[in-house]
Amino acid sequence: MSNNLIKKVHYFIFYESIYQCAPWINSIDIFLGKGYTVNVFQQEKRYNKYNKFMSKDRFNIYEYKINILTDFVLRVTLKSTSFFSKIGILYPNKIAIKINDFVRTRFYIKNVLSKLSLFNSGDIFIAGDPVSLFIADRISKQKKGKLVFWNLELYIETELSNPQKIKWKKIEKDCSARAQVVLEFGHIRRELLIEENKLNPQKVFVIPNAPIGEGGLLRNRYFNDKFNIPLNKIIVLSAGGISGVLGINELMYAAKNFQEEFVFVIHSKIYMKDKHQGIEGKIYFNLDPLPYNKIDLIYSSCDIGVMIMRPEDRSSFTNHTFVDWSSGKLFNYLKFGKPILTNDIPGYEEFVGGNKIGEIFKNKEDIISALKKIHVSSQQYSENALRMYNELKFEKYHELFYNKVLENQ
Repeated sequence: MSNNLIKKVHYFIFYESIYQCAPWINSIDIFLGKGYTVNVFQQEKRYNKYNKFMSKDRFNIYEYKINILTDFVLRVTLKSTSFFSKIGILYPNKIAIKINDFVRTRFYIKNVLSKLSLFNSGDIFIAGDPVSLFIADRISKQKKGKLVFWNLELYIETELSNPQKIKWKKIEKDCSARAQVVLEFGHIRRELLIEENKLNPQKVFVIPNAPIGEGGLLRNRYFNDKFNIPLNKIIVLSAGGISGVLGINELMYAAKNFQEEFVFVIHSKIYMKDKHQGIEGKIYFNLDPLPYNKIDLIYSSCDIGVMIMRPEDRSSFTNHTFVDWSSGKLFNYLKFGKPILTNDIPGYEEFVGGNKIGEIFKNKEDIISALKKIHVSSQQYSENALRMYNELKFEKYHELFYNKVLENQ
């Protein structure tokens, strides 16, 4: 890279917001520390004060929103046609979804490509999904930059039934083959992506979805103070939301049968009152999320961390089955030496069981016995969990990727 040019890295994300993408927030912090100017290109998102914690003067964010009238028409159409799908008539809703996706996709691509003056030769272009990868590939070729595909969600083409998603999957394959570096969250996911996209293994690196900073055996009292939970109780935390994907039904079953020494806290922004209720002394719902930069207080305020992942349909099977190192909550628990309770995810018998950082259950009836095993050997599990966090530091893996990008530059 020429020394007379400002060092720039550009992040492109279409399906999500940068404020919901923890590994990219960490990556931005590292690039800023290296003196880079950082630009982020995304759709406008309706995020709340808990997500949007970073001041805009730290990096430049370009958000694109279609005009108010078009946005209104698309939203009303989607809402009205969803009625038909509820009564078994699927076509109106499917057509509305296709139109909505087409309009928003075209608008995003057109507006990002209109900012060509922001890009220089030798810049780093990072994309996280097929739509943004298409844009980054096109700009990086024109500007002779460094293309990076940081795969945020892993999907196999044969699992997809939506023609539009299949089309974008094929584009992903073509563009990722031209990327200088491809990143995936763990070795299992890496092998799957290499096979799916027919990639050169030498350019595909792994990076854990881990927080940055030093870890430690820390136990805060945030939940104890908030819910008046006695200090002699063992707090079992499930963070990240309420859904079948995250095993809420299994957790509620187990929580209702907890022994006296255990207390269950579910940390989420959404409370499904019609389905789930707290039980005084056993189950508490924490519906007051802290800003992202205070997330450590949440994960350090429990004794055991729960990480369950279940695919709900065919289109999410690979992504939600082969979790690997993609679970941010897993690494947030490890950062503070919290033992892990998880289901039998592929590879976790070796990762969780083999490294003795927690216990794996197969049936909901086994959850309590697994928790008891963790409690009996909690000190050993905690020390192993912290050791694993230190071995899988995000900063270390990010530096390997960064050095690869700069090769021959």
